Amino acid sequence: MDDGRFFDTLTTEEKQTVQGLRGIEAKRAEYRVQFHAAIAAAERLYGLKCKPLYERRRRIIAGEFSVSAEEIERGEQQILKEDITYQKLPSVGELASGTVLDGFWLRALKTHSRIKTMICEIDEAALKHLVDIAISYPAMKSDRTSNGLDAVDQPIIAFTLTFHFSPNEYFENSMLTKTHVYKNELTFLDTLDCDYVIGDKISWKPGQNLVKLADETKALSKANKAKIVLNDASENEDASEDDNDSDYQEDEYFGSFFKFFSPLPAITVPGNVDEYARSLLVNKEFEIGEMLKDRVVPRAVEYFTGDSGEYEGSDLDSADGFATDEVLDALKRELNGRLKGKGRE
Repeated sequence: MDDGRFFDTLTTEEKQTVQGLRGIEAKRAEYRVQFHAAIAAAERLYGLKCKPLYERRRRIIAGEFSVSAEEIERGEQQILKEDITYQKLPSVGELASGTVLDGFWLRALKTHSRIKTMICEIDEAALKHLVDIAISYPAMKSDRTSNGLDAVDQPIIAFTLTFHFSPNEYFENSMLTKTHVYKNELTFLDTLDCDYVIGDKISWKPGQNLVKLADETKALSKANKAKIVLNDASENEDASEDDNDSDYQEDEYFGSFFKFFSPLPAITVPGNVDEYARSLLVNKEFEIGEMLKDRVVPRAVEYFTGDSGEYEGSDLDSADGFATDEVLDALKRELNGRLKGKGRE
């Protein structure tokens, strides 16, 4: 592999030529950023066009409206394209009243191969109150320079996920938001680089903080497991390798789903706190946000029914190229320590 010193072996004239060519590629990169901005503008218009469809979907799920015969026919025509064995439903004309689909969004989230790992058992009762997930594209402008260039007041690309909840016993909020903000810069793969996320404050009702309860439950479970392992080891030092593997799998743990709204402080503002470590954490946040924006929300019905399963192969491999959860946890601890250190200076 090139160790990066090849450039130093070139003559001055060759170096000037290379840097000039690099300048041409930099100009091309500017056009690519403009291309992404145009896509974002088109996506915003697309979102506005879909808004009344999503609103109708929300009200049908809630039982406020009933589906039309035309919508049923269109839905059946679509499923027949994918499954020729599907048996059409009997014609009933216009439905007199709506049918409530309880737990629609909880089931849709749990059907996604990656997102289901973020939901623990105690989250489910609260997520049954999730009545909609909406996508919006806030108008934002940069307030800082980038790579030495003046980027202040330049439009930046972002998207917001808004989770709407019915009244519940867990928190006061009727909605919780998560905004993902991109840099006006490219990665090596020509995608927009991830910058930071903006979470939301959950107003927990007394004794109902699910994030704390999930962590306490996990800590107690690990303590009990450690006792069992010690007892087993004293009785039988030849514990099987399979048992160790199963214990490891059980330790792959995200915590409460509601951690999604309270990201690490180091990635909620633009900054350069150990930029490489920070970028790994930001990328993971964006990976989840983009899965919700691009897959779960637009195709919520397929996730609700489970028909999305055959298309989930790319999700199963989506962690490839990212740091493991153990590495990310270590990076979180390191970044928190550095932030606390800066606060004492």
